[in-house]
Amino acid sequence: MSAVAGQGLVRRTLGRVFARPDSSVPRWSGIKILNIICGTTIAWMLLWMGVSHYWRLGVELQSQGCLPWRYFVLTTHAPATVERGKTYQYQSEGAPLIPDGIRIVKFVAAVPGDHVVVNASGISINGTLWGPLNADTLRKGHMTVQQVTKDYVVPPGKLVVLGTTPVTWDSRYWGPIDKMQVNARAYHLW
Repeated sequence: MSAVAGQGLVRRTLGRVFARPDSSVPRWSGIKILNIICGTTIAWMLLWMGVSHYWRLGVELQSQGCLPWRYFVLTTHAPATVERGKTYQYQSEGAPLIPDGIRIVKFVAAVPGDHVVVNASGISINGTLWGPLNADTLRKGHMTVQQVTKDYVVPPGKLVVLGTTPVTWDSRYWGPIDKMQVNARAYHLW
């Protein structure tokens, strides 16, 4: 076979592979498009139902939140165990200035058995300073340093929840929450 004949064979083969179909025959029929749309919709619905059974999205709506992140992925079930240093969502109950039933995300800073000291220097947990008191936050809560000064061991079934921003309203001002208020593990996104 000559080189010229070989080039003709390659051209014919490529021509067949990349040939445009007859324009009189529609490439996509209406039924095919409908099947693709329905199949894609069903796949997304199944994926959403599977993911939303275990996870949901949480958004911080306050202009200044108590944590540096605004978006969280939350579990849909209460965690079996709660660990110090991790973020959790809890439902407010009996905290001053916060209506009952509000969902809040904060760090669990102290667990049962931890030693907590709140004084003019701030809040310390097991001898380590977590953060200062904020004069504006005290004023907003109609409290004084003397009213929030405490020295205690976290009792069984209780947790100390704290934020990290200066304006956070948390356990340093009103004390521990009940562990049963925790309803989700929170993972920050951004």
